[in-house]
Amino acid sequence: MDLRDRLTRLLALSADVSGVLDVQAVAARVAETVTEVTEFQVATVTVREGDRCRRLAAAGIDDARLGLESPFEEWARLLDERFLVGSLSYLIDTAEAESISWMRQPDRHDLPRRSVPGQTWTENHGLVLTLKDNHGEIVGFVSVDAPRSHALPDSQTIELLELVAHQAQAVLVNARLYETAQRQRRAAETLRDVIEVVSGSLDMAEINDRCCEAASVNSVGDRATIFLHDPELEAFRAVATRTAGHDGPQPPPSPAPIPQGELPTFLAALDDGEPRFCEDLGDCALVESERTFHEHFGVRSLAVYPLIANERKVGVLTVDSSTDEVAFPDDERELIGQIARHAALAIRQARLHEAARDQASRVTQLHELTKVMTETFDFSVIFDELSQAVRARSPVQSVSVFEVGGDHVELLRADLGDFQEGQLELPFQVIAIQGGLSDILEKVAEDGTVLIDDVSAYPDLHAVTLPQTRSMLVAGHLREEDARIALVTTSTEAGTFTRDDAAFLGGLVQVAALALRNSRLYERTRRAAERDDLTGLKNRRMFWTEFTQSLAGATPDNPTALAVIDVDDYKRVNDEYGHAVGDQVLAHVADRLSRSVRQTDTLYRIGGDEFTLVMPGTTREEADRVISRAAGRIGRTRMRVPLPTVSAGIAVAPEDGTEGDEVFYAADSAMYVKKRGTKAERNRDHVPGGA
Repeated sequence: MDLRDRLTRLLALSADVSGVLDVQAVAARVAETVTEVTEFQVATVTVREGDRCRRLAAAGIDDARLGLESPFEEWARLLDERFLVGSLSYLIDTAEAESISWMRQPDRHDLPRRSVPGQTWTENHGLVLTLKDNHGEIVGFVSVDAPRSHALPDSQTIELLELVAHQAQAVLVNARLYETAQRQRRAAETLRDVIEVVSGSLDMAEINDRCCEAASVNSVGDRATIFLHDPELEAFRAVATRTAGHDGPQPPPSPAPIPQGELPTFLAALDDGEPRFCEDLGDCALVESERTFHEHFGVRSLAVYPLIANERKVGVLTVDSSTDEVAFPDDERELIGQIARHAALAIRQARLHEAARDQASRVTQLHELTKVMTETFDFSVIFDELSQAVRARSPVQSVSVFEVGGDHVELLRADLGDFQEGQLELPFQVIAIQGGLSDILEKVAEDGTVLIDDVSAYPDLHAVTLPQTRSMLVAGHLREEDARIALVTTSTEAGTFTRDDAAFLGGLVQVAALALRNSRLYERTRRAAERDDLTGLKNRRMFWTEFTQSLAGATPDNPTALAVIDVDDYKRVNDEYGHAVGDQVLAHVADRLSRSVRQTDTLYRIGGDEFTLVMPGTTREEADRVISRAAGRIGRTRMRVPLPTVSAGIAVAPEDGTEGDEVFYAADSAMYVKKRGTKAERNRDHVPGGA
């Protein structure tokens, strides 16, 4: 090919690529033209990307290895002034410089070579032309090899190559400017879309996922993950992951919190607000725990962007490559950094919103539970409501309430979900406070709540937890002497519970403690209202209530018997021995009567020295035997009290009446008949019947 043809080809190159803005296409056309207009059989075009260089095109090579990357410094070492043979061209002979080697670039070719001393192209030779932008910065290289003449290039060949290089660099610069503008436009559009989503949403999951998606799509890496920072737990928790080429979010790595000390690079990025980049995980200075964590998930290159909003350390956004080591270009770093900044602000706002919403929800639920407390004093009913509130918040395994004593805790109520107490021998009805349990209760006493992300850290708990329990949340009310309780919820998943859950349970345990205190106070008050203080027997009010109910079911075949019992000469006992002895006599009579009656019978003290005994399903003869047995026991005691005797009258419904007043009157009249009898008759204990 003569010079005219070569120049024609150069003009054709200029015309072909003048309107092309695709860097790849321009590079391919340049490489082809070099092999057409010069005697070189091989040409490659490589572009610079920061401190790395990437091969875009090649001609004359079977294995073009497009995309091959190499450090820019390897190329820069070739540009020695002594090898300069033109304005852009360097004819390199590595045999003259031992410190320079071709390494992976340019390619060597086993072609026949003529042996002409001083003029032969050898395997040590290479010809590299620099491509520069308008500011003189190197933007790429054209490398040629394997001349057909096997001779070193002459000045005419160098001029032709430089003509090609001048055209190439002008077109490449324009194409790269266009490409940069396009990337900036896409970045701006991406950032605008991200801002629209995150600024218009208070949904934490949506914000995290959208930011991870934007980061993964616009990165040379293939996966983006958000780790939120919990300063109270001093840990990071992965909350969202997106992998390029996959639809929808993926499960984040390590759902359990990771102690911040195991991820010092994350913590350092948060501390100084500067991102961290690790192009080759093997070469990065990482602590062992951090290296193990990343290697477990196949990370080969890693970028860590801090998420900081108004000086609040929110977490980190990571971008990593699991397929190959990659360099993160400057424009990507800027874009992902912008995404991270907007993500941090949005996450911060969403957190505040969630906290306010959660607070409102807690207040509402506590208010509803308080309303339940005003409607019932039954602690089991209140516990059921409390358990439902916990389960509505998250899928927990169990909810339990323990009363905390001096050296033990006692299970009061438990909602075991799928497990039922009848199906499972509960090992934790009463537990001694020792070991891990003692440590937990001490923390609860100090902080109010304790989060246990993995119960395996407390071996002592294995014997007192349900099967498959992985995490636990304990809230306590332990600072008062009465109603000292612990509210415990468990999960089959590690790291289930959050600080918000802890705050919620902390409010519930206060309600539970108040409910238990009120329930017990009500029980004591109710008992005091229903029972006689001296004897512990049910009082007159309870007698009339329950006796009336018993009469409703009385029939001739199923009679109800009533005995009215009075202590003989009780006034004389008080007068001669004093009221203290009189009280002892009454207590003695009540005790002996209680021990003598049947389980179906109910004994009452209705006033002074008068007692009643209601005997459902009892005939007159059966009632007579019961009273006789009881009266006989009254006269036997080792106590130093006057031996009392009693008089008793019996009436039976419906024979003696169907209304409470008339049956009582019949029994009372029979008792007074006995009172009017002789002492010998009284010692026979009672007068049967109502006459």
